[in-house]
Amino acid sequence: MLFQRLALALAVLASFAARAADAPVIGLITKTESNPLQTAMENCLQKDPNINLIYTGNEPAAAGAFNALRKAGAERGVTIVSIDGGCEGVCNVASGMIAATSQQYPVKMGAMDVAAAVEYTKTGKKPSGYINTGVTLIAHKPVAGVDSKDVKSGTDLGQRVT
Repeated sequence: MLFQRLALALAVLASFAARAADAPVIGLITKTESNPLQTAMENCLQKDPNINLIYTGNEPAAAGAFNALRKAGAERGVTIVSIDGGCEGVCNVASGMIAATSQQYPVKMGAMDVAAAVEYTKTGKKPSGYINTGVTLIAHKPVAGVDSKDVKSGTDLGQRVT
């Protein structure tokens, strides 16, 4: 799962990096609150005000980064991409706060975990190998060269399988 998320994140960054040309790319290591990330982004902007591509590990972090950019009057021309793809994240893509998020399906993950536990209890068979629980890149409109869907599709997908 982690490798799937990282692979998608790298594909997304590569796709958006073409727009970033010579400017730095900032990756924020995140917790779940937006305020500490807003402070972190403010510190990054003080060191380099020309940042134009940001990757965050969750949507609250993306919101914190966006708030710091807006506070500095620097939100235009900056692309923010994130992961998780929850309802808030898809709404943030729709509003233009972030350019894309990788949508995951935690209810499906949980159901698959329970099924594996039941199977193990009944048969002693342990799960092994990579188990694909699904991930979909959600952007305002699908991104060329990356398997992706638009916001409406992301909203529909999220309601069906999360």
